[in-house]
Amino acid sequence: MMRVESGCEVQHREPRGRPGMAEGIMVRRNKLLIIMRHGPKDDKGNLTGEGRTEMAKRAEALKPLLVGKTIVIYSSPVKRVKESAEIVARALGIPEVKEDILLHEDSEGLEAMMMLDKVRSQGDEDACVLMTHSPVAKSFKVILGDAWTKTDIDGTFTATIEMKAE
Repeated sequence: MMRVESGCEVQHREPRGRPGMAEGIMVRRNKLLIIMRHGPKDDKGNLTGEGRTEMAKRAEALKPLLVGKTIVIYSSPVKRVKESAEIVARALGIPEVKEDILLHEDSEGLEAMMMLDKVRSQGDEDACVLMTHSPVAKSFKVILGDAWTKTDIDGTFTATIEMKAE
């Protein structure tokens, strides 16, 4: 038997005898995943003034997607990406950007799968923004398959992913 309550899918299942778990009930939550490419860079790889302006505009455009949601932001440790993430975080009122090497520009499909697994299994946030590089964003698209959706926000796409049950 399945029903939807407050955006959560509730499934009946046999009890597993785990303490603190309602007998026969398992709640599955979904998380909004937003994957963004950093803003434009100069010849030295730094975020440009135009890039800063563009990231501020992208952040404003994100706000309607995130109304009422708790949010975590992860960023590649590369300076231009971290700066892009910090601009978005400030606009959204998020106090901290978490760096993660899995989002580094040299990352490939395996790292993207590991990051996706990390996002699915950690945190109680309703939404997760991943600020990364174009090749890494493309890896996420491949992994997500038909589950990702293009947005009207330049360099940004979304997916709704199911959280892992404990």
